[in-house]
Amino acid sequence: MKTINKINIRSGFMALMLVTLWACDGKLDIEPQQSISTDVALNSSENVINVLIGSYSEAGGQFGIASDGRPEGGELYGGDFNLFSELMGSDGEITWNGSFDTYEDIFDRDMISNHLLARNNWMRAYNSINIINNVIANIDIVDQALKDQALGEALFMRGVMHFELVRFYALPYEPGGANLQVGVPIVTSATDAIDESTQLSRATVAEVYTQVIADLTDAESLMNSRNGSFANRHAAAAMLSRVYLQQGDYAAAADAANRVIDQGGYTLVPDYASAFNNAANSIEDIFAVQQNTTFNAGTSNSGLPTFYANLVGVGRDGDIDVLPAHLDLYEAGDARLDLFYTGIDGLPKTGKWAVDGANIPVVRLAEMYLTRAEANFRAGTAVGADPLDDINLIRGRVGLTALAVLTLDDIMVERRKELAFEGQRLHDLKRTQQTVSGSPYNADELVFPIPQREIDVNSNLEQNPGY
Repeated sequence: MKTINKINIRSGFMALMLVTLWACDGKLDIEPQQSISTDVALNSSENVINVLIGSYSEAGGQFGIASDGRPEGGELYGGDFNLFSELMGSDGEITWNGSFDTYEDIFDRDMISNHLLARNNWMRAYNSINIINNVIANIDIVDQALKDQALGEALFMRGVMHFELVRFYALPYEPGGANLQVGVPIVTSATDAIDESTQLSRATVAEVYTQVIADLTDAESLMNSRNGSFANRHAAAAMLSRVYLQQGDYAAAADAANRVIDQGGYTLVPDYASAFNNAANSIEDIFAVQQNTTFNAGTSNSGLPTFYANLVGVGRDGDIDVLPAHLDLYEAGDARLDLFYTGIDGLPKTGKWAVDGANIPVVRLAEMYLTRAEANFRAGTAVGADPLDDINLIRGRVGLTALAVLTLDDIMVERRKELAFEGQRLHDLKRTQQTVSGSPYNADELVFPIPQREIDVNSNLEQNPGY
């Protein structure tokens, strides 16, 4: 029986009680988040493992509303990483009709330096990193039989957090370039005090990517093939494939994706719709957020159904509408069309996020086939399979006829349809250097602001242009 990797928010929630977290500590108003201290009782193997579990919960996040009625943000993989990419990279395929101005600012690419969601996601990501660094600093306490796996999980979480931060808060990676543009601070040491040593500068984009790859590579080598409900080596390889694809390192991207396909034991679900809105992970989920409806008075932990859905009892007022420019991409008979529906407001919606409390796939096996196909096609290789075979596998699952010949445009359109509304749109537009709603891929307005509160307490931090 296959055990699928997931972030387990329910068990992680108890572990979070062991650390001083952002929602309860007034010190967060005055301390830079990438160096916030943690009050952690790391005096036993069990406690270190519990705190590691807590880092998963930080990365999953929980949907919340601030006292002024606006979403607080900070959901990370629980919702905001998805929403930020899809809204900012909408490019005429979706529109925002909601009343929350914080998300509208992202859709309009009109944020300010103290934008609430930009600030809180930065804070939560670095809080997660600091929890992880405390685990790494105390890894020798962990029982020998668990030590490599625990260290691998910690490195995995640290790598993916830095990767998401540099993709949102810095100019894009330029394949073949020096990539000396400022990225984000690299934090690899546990912090238990605030002094000059914690006032970090922004590393270059190249340096951040080097650290991310090092962390994920080490994680893959340390972790087991199966790990119950937490990260395993295949999740690390899957994330490495994303990193390499973002860099334009197609040989490495194809190889990493191929490792997952060949060694992971994952399988495409027979029908596309079954990959979403599940209480448990599907057989193609490589990495997913485990949701729980009990923490928030019966509402979902995730903002995805809140903002995407427009059904009786689920969602708000139809915040996100799907436009004809996206729907027109699909061929007649494509089963992916069956997931779209007309909301109670009479407008088209995606059905990928239509159930409160359902799991949130972060990386699916289908993405690995698409990455392998694109990377092989661009590199002129056939690692694991011919690109045409991979694309026809994806097309066949949704009832489409096989292609006889393949173009790069065919691959990119399949990726656009298959992974729609899963948080990849902005990053795909940037790495392929396309315009985004009229703005060039490296425009200032497509980069999030460094939170002003961080700059106010850390003079070494440099703000992004335009803010």
